[in-house]
Amino acid sequence: YPSNTLDYVICSDCIYQKDIVPLLKKVVTGLLHPDHGMFLYVAPEGGRDGLPEFIAAMKAEGFECAREEIAPDVYRENPLKSGDEEDCFLHFHELASTVYVLHEFRRVSR
Repeated sequence: YPSNTLDYVICSDCIYQKDIVPLLKKVVTGLLHPDHGMFLYVAPEGGRDGLPEFIAAMKAEGFECAREEIAPDVYRENPLKSGDEEDCFLHFHELASTVYVLHEFRRVSR
């Protein structure tokens, strides 16, 4: 891990299986500043297999899920510079039909 820790780590939809939880927890906690690091994570509503286990693992590591909210509709708009809707659907077919949840994890004060 780098000698300089980070204030923020941002991750999007990277938990697909329970097996990844210990590795992701290790990476996130290893990168974040030990006193004030914050982890921002977005995943589809209902999560993926392993999200509840990840939340529990982060709590056991001294984090709290300080905020959990539905992502605003603007987050689901076409991200392509060209604005081409067909290309958007081709590459991001779940984007318009999926509800995403933003999770904010903060270290609990020691």
